[in-house]
Amino acid sequence: MKNFNAVLDSQGKIYKHVFFDVDKTLTRSRTLIEPQMKAALFKLCATKDVVVVSGAQIEQIWKQVGVDFSGKVFVLAQNGNYAVAKDRKDLWRNNLSEGEKREMMEHIGLIRRQFKELFVDVDEHDLVQDRGCQITFSLVGHNAELTRKERFDPKVELRTSILEKIPFSSKTLEVKIGGTTSFDYFRRGKNKGYNISQLMKFYGWKTEDSIYIGDALFSGGNDDSVIGVCDTLQVSGPEETLAAISKMIS
Repeated sequence: MKNFNAVLDSQGKIYKHVFFDVDKTLTRSRTLIEPQMKAALFKLCATKDVVVVSGAQIEQIWKQVGVDFSGKVFVLAQNGNYAVAKDRKDLWRNNLSEGEKREMMEHIGLIRRQFKELFVDVDEHDLVQDRGCQITFSLVGHNAELTRKERFDPKVELRTSILEKIPFSSKTLEVKIGGTTSFDYFRRGKNKGYNISQLMKFYGWKTEDSIYIGDALFSGGNDDSVIGVCDTLQVSGPEETLAAISKMIS
Protein backbone atom coordinates (compact mmCIF):
# COMPACT_ATOMS: atom_id res chain seq x y z
CA MET A 1 0.00 0.00 0.00
CA LYS A 2 1.22 3.46 -0.88
CA ASN A 3 0.85 6.72 1.01
CA PHE A 4 1.01 9.54 -1.53
CA ASN A 5 1.92 13.06 -0.40
CA ALA A 6 1.10 14.82 -3.68
CA VAL A 7 -1.43 14.37 -6.45
CA LEU A 8 1.27 13.81 -9.08
CA ASP A 9 2.67 10.90 -7.05
CA SER A 10 -0.57 8.95 -7.48
CA GLN A 11 -0.71 9.24 -11.28
CA GLY A 12 -1.03 6.09 -13.33
CA LYS A 13 -2.95 3.85 -10.97
CA ILE A 14 -6.65 3.22 -11.63
CA TYR A 15 -8.94 2.85 -8.61
CA LYS A 16 -12.47 1.46 -8.45
CA HIS A 17 -13.37 2.67 -4.93
CA VAL A 18 -12.53 6.21 -3.78
CA PHE A 19 -12.98 7.38 -0.18
CA PHE A 20 -13.06 11.10 0.67
CA ASP A 21 -12.84 13.04 3.90
CA VAL A 22 -15.19 16.08 3.90
CA ASP A 23 -13.96 19.13 5.87
CA LYS A 24 -10.75 20.56 4.37
CA THR A 25 -10.87 17.88 1.66
CA LEU A 26 -14.11 18.13 -0.34
CA THR A 27 -15.18 21.41 1.30
CA ARG A 28 -13.89 24.07 3.65
CA SER A 29 -14.93 23.64 7.27
CA ARG A 30 -18.71 22.99 7.52
CA THR A 31 -19.36 24.82 4.25
CA LEU A 32 -21.24 23.82 1.10
CA ILE A 33 -19.45 22.02 -1.71
CA GLU A 34 -18.29 24.36 -4.47
CA PRO A 35 -19.93 24.00 -7.93
CA GLN A 36 -16.71 22.90 -9.64
CA MET A 37 -16.06 20.22 -7.02
CA LYS A 38 -19.68 19.08 -7.22
CA ALA A 39 -19.52 18.68 -10.99
CA ALA A 40 -16.26 16.72 -10.82
CA LEU A 41 -17.57 14.45 -8.07
CA PHE A 42 -20.71 13.71 -10.11
CA LYS A 43 -18.52 12.56 -12.99
CA LEU A 44 -16.46 10.39 -10.65
CA CYS A 45 -19.62 8.74 -9.28
CA ALA A 46 -20.47 7.58 -12.80
CA THR A 47 -17.41 5.31 -12.98
CA LYS A 48 -16.31 4.66 -9.36
CA ASP A 49 -17.71 3.71 -5.99
CA VAL A 50 -17.50 6.98 -4.04
CA VAL A 51 -17.57 6.95 -0.24
CA VAL A 52 -17.82 10.10 1.87
CA VAL A 53 -16.18 9.72 5.29
CA SER A 54 -16.51 12.30 8.07
CA GLY A 55 -16.67 12.79 11.81
CA ALA A 56 -19.85 14.81 11.26
CA GLN A 57 -23.43 13.70 11.67
CA ILE A 58 -25.04 12.44 8.50
CA GLU A 59 -27.40 15.44 8.33
CA GLN A 60 -24.38 17.76 8.27
CA ILE A 61 -22.69 15.67 5.59
CA TRP A 62 -25.75 15.84 3.32
CA LYS A 63 -25.97 19.59 3.98
CA GLN A 64 -22.38 20.12 2.86
CA VAL A 65 -22.12 17.63 0.01
CA GLY A 66 -25.71 18.01 -1.16
CA VAL A 67 -28.69 15.65 -1.34
CA ASP A 68 -28.16 15.57 -5.13
CA PHE A 69 -25.65 12.83 -4.32
CA SER A 70 -28.36 10.65 -2.74
CA GLY A 71 -28.21 7.29 -4.48
CA LYS A 72 -24.74 8.07 -5.81
CA VAL A 73 -22.45 7.84 -2.75
CA PHE A 74 -21.93 5.71 0.32
CA VAL A 75 -21.64 7.59 3.63
CA LEU A 76 -19.52 6.79 6.68
CA ALA A 77 -20.66 9.36 9.25
CA GLN A 78 -19.18 9.88 12.72
CA ASN A 79 -15.84 8.42 11.57
CA GLY A 80 -17.72 5.48 10.10
CA ASN A 81 -19.56 4.47 13.24
CA TYR A 82 -22.77 5.20 11.35
CA ALA A 83 -22.61 3.60 7.91
CA VAL A 84 -25.15 4.17 5.14
CA ALA A 85 -25.30 2.36 1.79
CA LYS A 86 -25.67 4.06 -1.58
CA ASP A 87 -29.44 3.47 -1.42
CA ARG A 88 -29.46 5.29 1.97
CA LYS A 89 -30.23 2.14 3.95
CA ASP A 90 -28.41 1.83 7.28
CA LEU A 91 -25.59 -0.72 7.37
CA TRP A 92 -24.62 -0.21 11.04
CA ARG A 93 -24.87 2.36 13.80
CA ASN A 94 -22.76 2.05 16.96
CA ASN A 95 -24.29 4.40 19.53
CA LEU A 96 -22.37 5.27 22.70
CA SER A 97 -23.62 4.40 26.17
CA GLU A 98 -24.32 7.11 28.75
CA GLY A 99 -21.31 5.90 30.76
CA GLU A 100 -19.03 6.28 27.75
CA LYS A 101 -20.33 9.78 27.15
CA ARG A 102 -19.68 10.75 30.77
CA GLU A 103 -16.07 9.59 30.50
CA MET A 104 -15.60 11.70 27.38
CA MET A 105 -17.18 14.74 29.02
CA GLU A 106 -14.85 14.40 32.01
CA HIS A 107 -11.85 14.74 29.72
CA ILE A 108 -13.43 17.72 27.95
CA GLY A 109 -13.95 19.28 31.38
CA LEU A 110 -10.25 18.85 32.20
CA ILE A 111 -9.27 20.62 28.98
CA ARG A 112 -11.68 23.45 29.62
CA ARG A 113 -10.39 24.00 33.16
CA GLN A 114 -6.70 23.87 32.28
CA PHE A 115 -7.03 25.96 29.11
CA LYS A 116 -9.82 28.28 30.27
CA GLU A 117 -8.22 31.25 28.49
CA LEU A 118 -9.28 29.68 25.16
CA PHE A 119 -12.96 29.82 26.05
CA VAL A 120 -13.43 33.49 26.94
CA ASP A 121 -15.17 34.57 23.73
CA VAL A 122 -17.10 31.49 22.61
CA ASP A 123 -20.70 30.33 22.41
CA GLU A 124 -21.00 27.90 25.33
CA HIS A 125 -23.83 26.06 23.62
CA ASP A 126 -21.83 25.43 20.45
CA LEU A 127 -18.73 23.68 21.81
CA VAL A 128 -19.88 20.10 22.37
CA GLN A 129 -21.98 17.97 20.02
CA ASP A 130 -23.31 14.58 21.09
CA ARG A 131 -23.62 12.91 17.71
CA GLY A 132 -24.75 9.55 19.06
CA CYS A 133 -21.78 7.40 18.01
CA GLN A 134 -19.23 10.01 19.03
CA ILE A 135 -18.85 13.29 20.88
CA THR A 136 -17.09 16.17 19.13
CA PHE A 137 -15.63 19.09 21.06
CA SER A 138 -14.80 22.29 19.14
CA LEU A 139 -12.47 24.72 20.92
CA VAL A 140 -14.07 27.77 19.26
CA GLY A 141 -17.56 26.49 18.39
CA HIS A 142 -18.81 24.31 15.57
CA ASN A 143 -20.61 27.22 13.93
CA ALA A 144 -18.03 29.93 14.60
CA GLU A 145 -17.10 32.29 11.78
CA LEU A 146 -15.12 30.38 9.12
CA THR A 147 -12.11 32.71 9.04
CA ARG A 148 -11.74 32.43 12.79
CA LYS A 149 -11.87 28.65 12.60
CA GLU A 150 -9.29 28.43 9.83
CA ARG A 151 -6.90 30.75 11.68
CA PHE A 152 -7.30 29.02 15.03
CA ASP A 153 -4.97 26.03 14.70
CA PRO A 154 -3.93 25.65 11.03
CA LYS A 155 -0.87 23.50 11.77
CA VAL A 156 -2.66 21.46 14.48
CA GLU A 157 0.09 22.40 16.94
CA LEU A 158 -2.24 23.70 19.66
CA ARG A 159 -4.52 20.66 19.71
CA THR A 160 -1.53 18.31 19.62
CA SER A 161 -0.04 20.17 22.58
CA ILE A 162 -3.30 19.98 24.52
CA LEU A 163 -3.50 16.20 24.15
CA GLU A 164 0.15 15.87 25.16
CA LYS A 165 -0.54 17.85 28.35
CA ILE A 166 -3.89 16.23 29.07
CA PRO A 167 -3.89 12.73 27.54
CA PHE A 168 -7.18 10.85 27.42
CA SER A 169 -6.47 7.77 29.52
CA SER A 170 -9.26 5.31 28.78
CA LYS A 171 -9.29 1.55 28.31
CA THR A 172 -12.23 1.58 25.92
CA LEU A 173 -12.36 5.05 24.32
CA GLU A 174 -10.05 7.31 22.33
CA VAL A 175 -9.79 10.86 21.01
CA LYS A 176 -8.50 12.13 17.67
CA ILE A 177 -7.85 15.61 16.32
CA GLY A 178 -10.76 16.28 13.97
CA GLY A 179 -11.87 18.91 11.50
CA THR A 180 -10.49 22.44 11.85
CA THR A 181 -10.92 23.15 15.57
CA SER A 182 -12.14 19.91 17.14
CA PHE A 183 -11.47 16.72 19.03
CA ASP A 184 -13.46 13.59 18.09
CA TYR A 185 -14.20 11.05 20.85
CA PHE A 186 -15.34 7.51 20.01
CA ARG A 187 -14.84 3.87 20.99
CA ARG A 188 -11.23 2.74 20.93
CA GLY A 189 -10.31 1.24 17.58
CA LYS A 190 -13.59 2.24 15.94
CA ASN A 191 -11.89 4.89 13.86
CA LYS A 192 -12.01 5.75 10.16
CA GLY A 193 -9.51 3.06 9.22
CA TYR A 194 -11.41 0.31 11.00
CA ASN A 195 -14.78 1.31 9.57
CA ILE A 196 -13.42 1.73 6.05
CA SER A 197 -11.98 -1.79 6.26
CA GLN A 198 -15.38 -3.06 7.46
CA LEU A 199 -17.14 -1.46 4.48
CA MET A 200 -14.58 -2.95 2.10
CA LYS A 201 -15.13 -6.41 3.61
CA PHE A 202 -18.92 -5.99 3.49
CA TYR A 203 -18.85 -5.37 -0.26
CA GLY A 204 -15.82 -7.51 -1.09
CA TRP A 205 -13.78 -4.55 -2.38
CA LYS A 206 -10.09 -5.25 -2.90
CA THR A 207 -7.47 -3.22 -1.09
CA GLU A 208 -5.48 -2.59 -4.26
CA ASP A 209 -8.56 -1.08 -5.92
CA SER A 210 -9.18 1.46 -3.14
CA ILE A 211 -7.77 4.87 -2.18
CA TYR A 212 -8.55 7.32 0.62
CA ILE A 213 -8.10 11.08 0.12
CA GLY A 214 -7.89 13.33 3.20
CA ASP A 215 -6.17 16.31 4.77
CA ALA A 216 -5.31 14.76 8.17
CA LEU A 217 -3.16 11.73 7.39
CA PHE A 218 -0.48 13.06 9.75
CA SER A 219 0.24 11.30 13.05
CA GLY A 220 -2.64 11.98 15.45
CA GLY A 221 -4.96 13.26 12.73
CA ASN A 222 -8.36 11.66 12.32
CA ASP A 223 -7.33 10.23 8.94
CA ASP A 224 -4.11 8.53 10.04
CA SER A 225 -5.88 5.28 10.97
CA VAL A 226 -6.55 4.70 7.26
CA ILE A 227 -2.83 4.28 6.58
CA GLY A 228 -2.28 0.57 6.06
CA VAL A 229 -5.92 -0.10 5.14
CA CYS A 230 -5.61 1.06 1.52
CA ASP A 231 -3.61 3.56 -0.53
CA THR A 232 -3.91 7.12 0.77
CA LEU A 233 -3.41 10.61 -0.65
CA GLN A 234 -2.63 13.55 1.63
CA VAL A 235 -4.14 16.80 0.36
CA SER A 236 -3.81 20.37 1.60
CA GLY A 237 -7.41 21.31 0.86
CA PRO A 238 -10.25 21.21 -1.67
CA GLU A 239 -8.12 22.63 -4.49
CA GLU A 240 -5.73 19.68 -4.36
CA THR A 241 -8.64 17.24 -4.00
CA LEU A 242 -10.21 18.69 -7.14
CA ALA A 243 -6.93 18.19 -8.97
CA ALA A 244 -6.89 14.54 -7.89
CA ILE A 245 -10.48 13.97 -9.04
CA SER A 246 -9.78 15.70 -12.34
CA LYS A 247 -6.99 13.23 -13.05
CA MET A 248 -9.29 10.30 -12.24
CA ILE A 249 -12.02 11.44 -14.63
CA SER A 250 -9.77 12.67 -17.47
